[in-house]
Amino acid sequence: MGGVANFYTAQEAVIKSLSSGMNIVSICHSFEKQSKAKNAVLSKYKNDDNFKKKINLSLERIHSLMKISADLKEKNNNKISLEEVGKKEHIKLAQNIVDKSITVLNMSHDTRFLPLKNVDEIYYFAKELSSYGIEDKRTQISYIIEPISKELKTKVNILETGKIIDHEVREEIIQNSKNKNILVLSENAYLHSELVELISKMSQKTKKLILVALRNPYDVFIPKVEYGICTYGFNENIQTSLLKILKGKINPTGNLPIKWRPKYAR
Repeated sequence: MGGVANFYTAQEAVIKSLSSGMNIVSICHSFEKQSKAKNAVLSKYKNDDNFKKKINLSLERIHSLMKISADLKEKNNNKISLEEVGKKEHIKLAQNIVDKSITVLNMSHDTRFLPLKNVDEIYYFAKELSSYGIEDKRTQISYIIEPISKELKTKVNILETGKIIDHEVREEIIQNSKNKNILVLSENAYLHSELVELISKMSQKTKKLILVALRNPYDVFIPKVEYGICTYGFNENIQTSLLKILKGKINPTGNLPIKWRPKYAR
């Protein structure tokens, strides 16, 4: 997650986590990161006796949990099975949970800014252009772009947040936002001062700008942004819920996991 990955390498993070008493560390996004983290743990295990003791204790706890799980399965006459996972009722339940998790913040006096009746422009500030917001490599193409573009009948403009956006391009985006209804999709934009400034200026020019924070919720607190939607991720369930909310098919009921709310000024 960004709260870790933005400040530590995979090797540093996994060593700190296991040294602090964690038993299992999940590393996603690339085999390379997993491999480097594994090698770092093996090296530390061989050369640090204290770390070795912590790992051995973690292994004991993991084996203990596995035994409890096996005993529970036997107690229930082996009725618990992986084949049960993924049935229609489970998928429906998962989608229902996600539907209720999306959070909408309204920092203006406009009490009815959803559903979206018309959108003039959509901007997607993606973390990496190669990923297009897709965590599941099996999807191959950008799930988030195609349905939103199709549903709202508006083309999606994609820019990469990890690279400096040319000054002329920024100015063109700002001027193009004037008196329009704009939907912005962002991935940790708050970490890039240049992008924060761009979105703030866009918001001042637009008729209405709605920002969808696809990762951390902090993007919705970018100065001048009036309307924010926090999805906390962008897997298929989340994107399905987002589309439902944008089209007014469900009412958002999620709560923000943080209390911090900077002063809003238009």
